[in-house]
Amino acid sequence: MNISDKLPPEISRTYHLQIAQVERRPARSVHGPEASTRDEVSLSADARVVQKAKAAATAAPAVRPEKVAALKQKIAEGTYEIPLDALVDRLLGSESVTEKAG
Repeated sequence: MNISDKLPPEISRTYHLQIAQVERRPARSVHGPEASTRDEVSLSADARVVQKAKAAATAAPAVRPEKVAALKQKIAEGTYEIPLDALVDRLLGSESVTEKAG
């Protein structure tokens, strides 16, 4: 079997005719003939809320110096107590028993 890059003449001719027709065809708009040809993006209301929340989170400082200073002071004084219920809740991803009872 001999494989080459050349197409038989009738297939090649048909291919080139189809390409020429596609190139001559005017661009069609999805929204009708009077619509512009530029791309558009529209966001849902939920997407706008997420976008605003992301912008607010990005603008917020990564470190809150007043909190860090207060925690450092408590640790240095030996008065910092680990909130075990909150730690367990975070680790388990659930409410603690004390919060459910209260």
